[in-house]
Amino acid sequence: MTTISNQSAQTLVARAIHDHGLLPMCVVKGGVVAYANAQLTDMFGHKDGLVGMRANEIASAGDQAKLSSALESTLRDGTRVHVHFGARRADGSEFKANACATRVGPAEDTTVVMTLSDISAQERSMTELRSLAFADMLTGLPNRALFLDRLRITLLQARRQGGLFGLMVADLDGFKAVNDTLGHDAGDQVLKTAADRFREALRDSDTIARIGGDEFALILPRLGRREDAALLAGRIIRAMADPMTASGEPVRIGVSIGIATWPENGDDIDTLCLQADAATYAAKRAGKSRYQFAESAGDAARIASCPSFEWSDRHLVGIPIIDDQHRHLGSLIEALGHALQAGHGPEQLAALHAELAAYTQAHFQTEEALMDAHRYEHAERHKNAHRRLLDDLQSLAVSPDSQSMVLTMRFLNDWLFVHIEIDDRPLAAHLATSAAHLAAPAAPVREPNASA
Repeated sequence: MTTISNQSAQTLVARAIHDHGLLPMCVVKGGVVAYANAQLTDMFGHKDGLVGMRANEIASAGDQAKLSSALESTLRDGTRVHVHFGARRADGSEFKANACATRVGPAEDTTVVMTLSDISAQERSMTELRSLAFADMLTGLPNRALFLDRLRITLLQARRQGGLFGLMVADLDGFKAVNDTLGHDAGDQVLKTAADRFREALRDSDTIARIGGDEFALILPRLGRREDAALLAGRIIRAMADPMTASGEPVRIGVSIGIATWPENGDDIDTLCLQADAATYAAKRAGKSRYQFAESAGDAARIASCPSFEWSDRHLVGIPIIDDQHRHLGSLIEALGHALQAGHGPEQLAALHAELAAYTQAHFQTEEALMDAHRYEHAERHKNAHRRLLDDLQSLAVSPDSQSMVLTMRFLNDWLFVHIEIDDRPLAAHLATSAAHLAAPAAPVREPNASA
């Protein structure tokens, strides 16, 4: 066993404590632990202590070489080295650790002071944060960002390996009526139940994501034939037709599904999304609660040339200042859609997205001023909806390299129209009953850009 003199050890320990406080630490000489403080001994649970062990033995089997390499590096270069590794306790359990190793003494010496910390909690927190970034907060399903990433991977694999895969876009039938009659809480319960039924119907290899209010998208890799997608769609439709309960009331909804397959319906993400989206609308027009296969890829080009956003008088709520701002929000969304379709660069897209987010925030401030001035009884719920909508918008990374144009525009269209129908129509009805709305407070909103 390699040891060092008590005086040398005391000197090194004193320096380590001065530099590192009461962190778990040890002194390593010639690759062997020559001293370990109580904090480190407790961390690893060695009743007989760590002295005499090879330093790399505190690492898990797969990371012993990694820890040894870090110790050799600090001895060779005389620099402080940080290393993350899997650590192993005396009882065999493992945890994530961070070590900071520093050579002490002259170059010919082999003495290293190493401090350690357990970073398992931080690792778990980071994993949870990464998970939240790609999960729909209500249903727990993958969100739009994760869906697009998996679709991109599926497409690349299909191009390399051949075969067939499917893309479905599914839209719940009758969901708006649930929201209108039973309220948002009931609508949330229906969405959670629908998400569970999607999960139960799919194969382990399939991906289901929530991409909008009541819209879902599915990736079906490794299809043997197109008919397999039809069988799965039929299973989903039957599952969704079973009665649900929301807010204590019986609820019935359905689902309309559009199906596109690679390579028949397109060889890129946007074309496939366009095809599946168009097929979903065809299924709805044909009577709902059914599936429809996409037509030829040529139809996608026709669809892509259509305007990305359509405003009409049916979206008016009857309060001039709110209608004007909604109309301008629509023009900003339309400008973003045209920029995506024209293939503009990331800087231009980011600028348009920032303008949309800023105007949205100002619009919400206007509505909230009206709520407060006219004592709107559902103001708190409406303001919470504003916060969620703004978070959704700000989390939308608009980049031609990271987002599908089709899904981005579909999200933005639904984002605005759902806001109008679910949140703003009841507010407008309240304001319309008060003659005082004619003397509404000045709206804290910028004038629309002349170019918008």
